[in-house]
Amino acid sequence: MLSELPGKWPQLQGTVQAGASFLEVLRTLQSVRFGIDLPGIGELCFRLHECLALGTKVVRPTPGQIAVPRGLEAVVVRDPAELRDYQPDTVRAVYKALYSPRAAAAWFLAGVRSRAACRV
Repeated sequence: MLSELPGKWPQLQGTVQAGASFLEVLRTLQSVRFGIDLPGIGELCFRLHECLALGTKVVRPTPGQIAVPRGLEAVVVRDPAELRDYQPDTVRAVYKALYSPRAAAAWFLAGVRSRAACRV
């Protein structure tokens, strides 16, 4: 999939890192206009979380089963042309409120409590 991207968007230049340390990956993600979220073995890529936590917008060129919550549609797009000029602090704030592991856990626990209350 990665090799297909230059044909899809020939006007863009990209950075591909292989064998980089985690610190090098984080530095790179902070220095690029957006990250790419491609499916791997499973649908959810940890790179999506890394990008959003760092304030980096994400291009997800292939549709997937995992939806991002409302509010992230502007920073997780299918085409780089759809990206808007959001500041990293805005991306981080939306991620923290809507998609971070803490936000996901709160959503999950609220659902569990709601179902438990219905059974009483």
